[in-house]
Amino acid sequence: MTPARRNLVILCLSYGLAVALMLHQVGIDLAASGSDWRQGEWLINSEGVAIRRGVLGSGLIALSDATGIGLLTLAFAVPMAFLGLIVGSLALFAAAEGPGDRLLLMMMSPGLVLFWGADPESILRKEVLIYAAFLPLILVAGRGQGGRRALAACVALFALAAAGHEMSVFFVPALAVAILICRPRDAASWAAVAAVAMLGLLTLGFALRYPTVSDLGLVCDPLVARHLSPAICEGAISWVSRDLDFAQERLLVQADNPRAWTVVLTYGAALLPFAVALWGRPRAGWWLAAILLAGVPFLPLWVVALDWGRWINAHVAVMVFLVLIGCRTGRLSGLRAPLPGLLFLATLAVCLGVGMRHIGGPIRAGLIEVALRTFVNPGL
Repeated sequence: MTPARRNLVILCLSYGLAVALMLHQVGIDLAASGSDWRQGEWLINSEGVAIRRGVLGSGLIALSDATGIGLLTLAFAVPMAFLGLIVGSLALFAAAEGPGDRLLLMMMSPGLVLFWGADPESILRKEVLIYAAFLPLILVAGRGQGGRRALAACVALFALAAAGHEMSVFFVPALAVAILICRPRDAASWAAVAAVAMLGLLTLGFALRYPTVSDLGLVCDPLVARHLSPAICEGAISWVSRDLDFAQERLLVQADNPRAWTVVLTYGAALLPFAVALWGRPRAGWWLAAILLAGVPFLPLWVVALDWGRWINAHVAVMVFLVLIGCRTGRLSGLRAPLPGLLFLATLAVCLGVGMRHIGGPIRAGLIEVALRTFVNPGL
């Protein structure tokens, strides 16, 4: 078996295990008639009052009313479709590259697909729309001229993301870079960058103008009227009635947790594959600085919300997308060089053995141990 084929088998088995764990959580959520966090986040709406994150939820309500498809069904199906698209596309892009050791390890970072598997609390969140916006750019990367339909798809997907969550604004720099390196920097590329920047600013401005609601019933009542349980409003939806001071209080509580400092270890584990990929490569210091720089736009999120594992996931995701574009355009051809066997195995063990939590990001069991606890021996 060639190294590329071996690496593709490792990737597919690992991603398959992560998907199995995600589906296990989806089954739990279905049995409970929806999660107040995973499905609830998509059901924040502006039916009764203007509120940040509410435009997308109102769109789902309109779609449900127009088609007769249950609202809760849409809240499951839409994010699952996008999550499946992302994981499947990553596997296909890896197969197209014939993944070398370095690319495999980056795609196996415990901060991306393996993160979703090891902590299913993190799945089916609205950032899947943002991540999906990168996929058309990866698809056309390195093909020379053309790709305008991919730009249009990218902007359309980002518009959906901006309608759903103000965190999309923090992805604008990475998405702009992706647009400018995936194809020629012509008028179409610059127009797409301008559109993405405008959408980011619009969603941020809307969030600042309508940060909270005084009466949560204005958001929850349209859901109850469509036969959803009021319990769906107790998680993500309840946060739109709380202000920044409440979030800051929760952050202080989280920071006082004795295990809070371990987020440094998990962040290091998530970025380790990228550092290892630079082993013996020219300009390694420059590329390491670029890796760290990619996380700078997300720094404000660390001081306004306690989803620290989510912010690590965001940093790793944009790095993987940009690396794939770099490989397909020939800018990162040096990643095909093999790694020393011991270094490769040790890094792979970290990827499979270390996990992080969505909330607070402390270190926890990784994909393999979580799978054993879930499917083999819950008492582990």
